[in-house]
Amino acid sequence: MRPRTILSSLSIAVVGLAGLGLSGAASNPSACPSLEGAEPADGTSPPAEGAPAAAIRGESLVVVDTAGRARGYRHIDGSAGLLRHAASRPGSGTVYVDDLRGADQLVVLGEGGIERVTAAGEVTHPTLGPGGALAWAEDLERLRLRPRRGAAVRTFEAPQGTRAVFSPVFVRGEALLAVVEEAMDTVTHDTGLDNLFRLDRGTGRWSRVTRFRAGSDRWSAIRTPVVGRDGTVWFVRVTGRASATRRPAFELWRLGSDGAARVRPLPTDTFLSGAVDGRLLWNVFDAGSGGWRLFLDGPEGSRLVGCGATMTDPTGPDPDLDPARSAARRLDGGETAEQVAEGLLGIVVGDFGTREEASAVAERIGTVALVAGHGSSPAAVGPDRYVAAVPVASDSDPEVELEGLRRRFPEYVESSWIAVLGKPGEEAE
Repeated sequence: MRPRTILSSLSIAVVGLAGLGLSGAASNPSACPSLEGAEPADGTSPPAEGAPAAAIRGESLVVVDTAGRARGYRHIDGSAGLLRHAASRPGSGTVYVDDLRGADQLVVLGEGGIERVTAAGEVTHPTLGPGGALAWAEDLERLRLRPRRGAAVRTFEAPQGTRAVFSPVFVRGEALLAVVEEAMDTVTHDTGLDNLFRLDRGTGRWSRVTRFRAGSDRWSAIRTPVVGRDGTVWFVRVTGRASATRRPAFELWRLGSDGAARVRPLPTDTFLSGAVDGRLLWNVFDAGSGGWRLFLDGPEGSRLVGCGATMTDPTGPDPDLDPARSAARRLDGGETAEQVAEGLLGIVVGDFGTREEASAVAERIGTVALVAGHGSSPAAVGPDRYVAAVPVASDSDPEVELEGLRRRFPEYVESSWIAVLGKPGEEAE
């Protein structure tokens, strides 16, 4: 199913790596050894027993054990689409999304072996609870919950009047907490206000747990909630102004019995992967290598323990996009080029002073993104400037596509827009 997940970042995360003091180590190729010949991820492998955290690396699964060791396993259960969004829980197993052309599936590894759960829509943010309970977000409009393997799946719609629900986590046994994007009449931009809500599984009622605020210009997003061993919920809060040109602020927050409290500021583009034996596991994109890195907190600071994306999105091609919809081709230098027709509408992000900056952003968007310059798209790009651009298919609504991109990458709300791409007979630069 074509993803419209809203958890990731367009901006280049070298800032985040440098903020952790690990930018050099992260870009070291030896930090991500080859997974060729890795053990298969099946019902007898360690992922089936569960672990504190998991991630996806290409067509492989990575789990992080209680000692902070990351180990890779090969996906073997049929042909893979785009693997993404992985979760694991000690004693319950491991789950990840196989984003296929058409209906998405969840791959569940547990004591019963490998199981595929077919969904009715776009699957994001799976999570495991005690006894093998499984929950996930579907179409960002509802949560789906299976109390145990073999049980009927229940559906819980997002709270009435809200825009989205995602990132469920099990807290205090079988209770569910999730991020809810609230609808705000005064908000004119696409990213508005997120809060954590608790779901009463018995009644299906939602109750607001955090009380963040936003306004006509200020927005507030919540990303990657994880649960610590003492029941504390940790999450990343991202805030900014739609009218501002500076980068948004990232902060670590905690939710305990005494309510929500800010812990400390974070480097840009820093997300959470899990909690490992009382320590937080971080997920940061490394532009130097083009991959996601896993860092584990410790007494001497964070250290690199492995590679993979947990609840952030990989840059592989979307199985639901017809290759004919994009003539973009990837060049040896890592840039993109496309023959574009005159008057083709596209979503552009920028602008940038160098082709390399625009190319790095296009790589992060993935799928159909390309780099365009003034020579190929003079209506969209100024002289000596470059943008990352996503062509909009003729049967798609450009406003919907723009909103989807902005919801995936909230920090680019103020620097993304709809523009006319192309110039007859020329390639995007």
